Amino acid sequence: GVYYMIQQIVTVPQKINQLFEPMMSPVVAKLHHDFDVYGIRLKLVGFCRWVFTIQIGLTLPFLVYGDYILGIFGDQFLVGWLVLSLVLIAELLDGSFALMETPLLFSKPKVPPFLIIMTLIIEVGTIYYFSSIWGVFGTGVGFLIAMASLALGRIIMLNRHLNIFILDKSYIPPLFISVIVGGILYTSRFIFSTESAITVSISIFLGLVGYYYLVKFFGLTKVDRILLRRLLK
Repeated sequence: GVYYMIQQIVTVPQKINQLFEPMMSPVVAKLHHDFDVYGIRLKLVGFCRWVFTIQIGLTLPFLVYGDYILGIFGDQFLVGWLVLSLVLIAELLDGSFALMETPLLFSKPKVPPFLIIMTLIIEVGTIYYFSSIWGVFGTGVGFLIAMASLALGRIIMLNRHLNIFILDKSYIPPLFISVIVGGILYTSRFIFSTESAITVSISIFLGLVGYYYLVKFFGLTKVDRILLRRLLK
């Protein structure tokens, strides 16, 4: 029951990468047709970083106030805070690199299904093993290992078959900003003597606003700013 409720909570950040799939597919299809590997890498890095930036921003409140959010459904769900954190991190790894499957589908269509099958095998094995030892916490550990393996598999396969390495220094600013905002949010829990719905809501709202403006001024590349100006016209 605890794990089921956790899965419902992570549905929000889980959907972020799906918003970019309709934009990513036609772009990659055209670039693949033109044999433009450099163009694929440029677009892919941008889209994946956008997913990472948005998803980690939405993940922060759930990481910091996970126990409070789970407590809304009953005191028996409070034990799931650490498990929620593991699942959120797992979904962050999965969502941030899910779009990497699109160019692989065009160039090596057998690779994505192979990765999914291997991930399912790892997930079933690790969840069965760790849940037998640590219960619901072990389920979270198994799921995290499976998603980390899938993300690593996507990175390796994309590098092997298309010579594209997705990670670069552009991921550092949003990661650094998220650590700062997350630290501030966590510190605010000790500043307020009581955690009511109002104080938690205000803290989450201010945290999201602060994260947005920090990313806007310090976390965007020149290409990001150009694309955003075009989208806002």
